[in-house]
Amino acid sequence: MTWQATKRGAGSWLMIFMRYDPTGGHDGFTIISTHRVKGQTDGSLDAGQWYAVAQYNSAEHWICPGNASESHDSVAGTISSLCYGEDEDACGVKLVVKAAGAPSGSAVP
Repeated sequence: MTWQATKRGAGSWLMIFMRYDPTGGHDGFTIISTHRVKGQTDGSLDAGQWYAVAQYNSAEHWICPGNASESHDSVAGTISSLCYGEDEDACGVKLVVKAAGAPSGSAVP
């Protein structure tokens, strides 16, 4: 799978990817990677069950946003399209996850 996170406003954001691991310390998930989102950030994920978390920086503390929702403007081959925001209905970071081999067209408007 491939992923693309796009920052859509001000502030500092992180994307954290956790993979299912029955012995993992976060409700069965283990943190695999953390990426600072500056503009647009891309990566790939091996097959498996994943959990993605965005965090924003406020007064030098990383905080999970109160809003995370499915975006319904995805294109063919998209597995998930999520918006994360500090406030309800906000989309400070948009995460798009695609199946391996899916077209790379502009999935993040």
